[in-house]
Amino acid sequence: MQFTSAASGSIATVRFANFYSSGDAQLNLAMYNDSADLIGTWFTTWTFSDSNAGAHIVTLTNAFPSLTLTTGQKYWVEVFTAT
Repeated sequence: MQFTSAASGSIATVRFANFYSSGDAQLNLAMYNDSADLIGTWFTTWTFSDSNAGAHIVTLTNAFPSLTLTTGQKYWVEVFTAT
């Protein structure tokens, strides 16, 4: 999913809606730079466990404060199984 950053600065946390039903509970959330409205270069990936059934909000803490976003810049996020 593509998004446009509303602010500039380092990433403290990432919050997103997730729906888990069953299967692999190890997931990855990856961020990419934008390249002419297509997924560009890889930015970073967080790996996390999620076995909470149903729809809910997941909050990930960024351990790398040097990762920054720029106001008005487009980015991409992708959630996929770790396996």
